[in-house]
Amino acid sequence: MNKSSMGYSRNMFLVIFCIMSLNAGKTAVAAKEVTAKAGPVLHKITGLAIVSEIPENWTIKRFKNIAKSKPAPTGHVWYVLKGTATNNGSDARSIDINSYKIIDKSGNEYKADVKNTIYQPEGTGIAYNNIEPGQTKTWLAFFPVPATAQGLKLRATDLKLFPDKVARITLPNPNVSPAKPSEGSKAVKAASAKTVRTKEEPKAATTLATKKPAARKDGINLQKVKSAEMGFEILIPEGAKTLQKSKWAITYSLVLKDRINEININLTLMSANNLDDLANTATMTGGKEILEKKSVENGFLVVKKGRGSLIVVWLSRKGKKESVTVKVTVPDTYKAIALEIAKSLKVTK
Repeated sequence: MNKSSMGYSRNMFLVIFCIMSLNAGKTAVAAKEVTAKAGPVLHKITGLAIVSEIPENWTIKRFKNIAKSKPAPTGHVWYVLKGTATNNGSDARSIDINSYKIIDKSGNEYKADVKNTIYQPEGTGIAYNNIEPGQTKTWLAFFPVPATAQGLKLRATDLKLFPDKVARITLPNPNVSPAKPSEGSKAVKAASAKTVRTKEEPKAATTLATKKPAARKDGINLQKVKSAEMGFEILIPEGAKTLQKSKWAITYSLVLKDRINEININLTLMSANNLDDLANTATMTGGKEILEKKSVENGFLVVKKGRGSLIVVWLSRKGKKESVTVKVTVPDTYKAIALEIAKSLKVTK
């Protein structure tokens, strides 16, 4: 581990097995790395800390002017996991919020809290971190877990949009005192997400339009992409990469200039029977607050707040034979372009 580049104290990243307590039971320590495979993806856990609060001295250098500690939600502890993912497959994959979850013996799932930017070294986030074939990415994640949870495992996927394979790595049970109630603290509910498993499918045929629009004030130009197989046309940012592709779904991503955020566009062959149906789908995971919902030509539109400062725009349209739903996830300052992208969706089947 490169201590100077990561800006973390020596005791932060600690291993998984042979657990013992330090500093009056505040940190868990370990003796060796753990690896597991999920399809062509090799996952390696290189460190684990279990703490009741994230220490102030874990704040990275560029946020030192706002350095502070962060207690876990009431009744919880932080599981701080560091690891790597190596893509040994032939297609690009992507680490996202559903790639890693902690699961207890009752089946409750705990997702990482992505609102910990001040402790997050650049490029180690688990929100839309693209991994090309042969590439290895280091990640760091902060999971709030109930202090009474037992039988914990880390669930790591094959980093596909719809995972085929998962790996499970046993974690130690909490051995530190939970965070105490404090002003503004909120209990974290166990998040549940339905995983759709599909077989690998041939790559869908997608073509780019050659005509380029005029330059935009936001510096992001849009171009048209088409999929004859799925039956859609839509505008996406120039330079966007294809993360996942199948007969039923495709995902595009453009990493923004800050190298942390992205414009993420996911299209699926999914229909919404009515406006409430789309709203229910949109709020199954992530934020629940709906900012806007309305009927549009041949379909429905829902805009909601995502995690942290994200905005998520959902639009579902019906064609003659197919229905296509697009989900555009952006930082809130890019809401206008997210709406433009979503509304440009045309169903051609």
